Amino acid sequence: MRFLKVLLVVISITFTTSISLFAKEQRSSVAVVVDKTTYKTISQEIDNYIESINAQGKKGILVIDSCGTPEPIKTTLQKLWREQNLEGAILIGDIPIPMVRNANHLSTGFKMSPKRPWIESSIPSDRYYDDFNLKFTFLKRDSLNKSLFYYSLDADSPQKIDCTIYTSRIKPPKIEGMDKYQAIALYLKKAYNLKAKGAKELKKIFVFAGHGYNSESMNARIDEVGTLRSQFPSTWTTPGRAVDFVNFDYKPAIKFQLKEILADIDSGRLEIDPNAEDIHMFVEAELTKRLGDVGKRLHTARSRNDQVALDIRLY
Repeated sequence: MRFLKVLLVVISITFTTSISLFAKEQRSSVAVVVDKTTYKTISQEIDNYIESINAQGKKGILVIDSCGTPEPIKTTLQKLWREQNLEGAILIGDIPIPMVRNANHLSTGFKMSPKRPWIESSIPSDRYYDDFNLKFTFLKRDSLNKSLFYYSLDADSPQKIDCTIYTSRIKPPKIEGMDKYQAIALYLKKAYNLKAKGAKELKKIFVFAGHGYNSESMNARIDEVGTLRSQFPSTWTTPGRAVDFVNFDYKPAIKFQLKEILADIDSGRLEIDPNAEDIHMFVEAELTKRLGDVGKRLHTARSRNDQVALDIRLY
């Protein structure tokens, strides 16, 4: 699909939040918020990504963060929501991270004493950007990590979350041999190439429910399931589509039973089935006998070729 010729509305945020906007349009808009260094480094990939948003019937708006603080970004998003029918924002690169205090009651799995160091007991949350009803008071900027900004949820603020727009972040992990700009560019290329091919619906969703470092409550996962059901209803009901979960509590059970299987083989209590397709299928089948369907998670995200390749490296 050839990209349509599009008009990019470029907004450069300064300390005075100088904004230039075109007239209102009926179609909804999506803001792509990027720090100035990331945009300067991979501008072509970001522009192409915005063009792919336009090609899908929405209006892509480029927002360049020039000052590196949260307030101008939020002010800009609110203005776009009022004047440009903004439905959401994608935060790319080193966009400031609001660290919210006095808001543990709004989280499902984060409970920690406020007496602990602020960097541990504050909640990193983009609800600062996307829930326009919440009220915050700025406290301070982190002295070591300059991308962190501490806010307190005000007592007279609504004490529930009701997002006005959606937000998401594109921020890569550390990858050996690749800098963060290359990683973001690679992801954006994949995203806009898929959009160009007409990929509109997810058929399979894989969710790893990793445990929190201070909470192991399975109830914290209930709202995630509800969100996925509401956002992708056909994935749950249409044949050939699926939502698959791997929960954090699978690991101890699988690890313990693998050790038991190894001990049983070594002691002679368990014989390897010569009719099994290979050793991996034998172990998985035995694990499934002992744990039920959880045993089938043994090769999640790893093909049999991956398992064989690991064997070769090990032995």
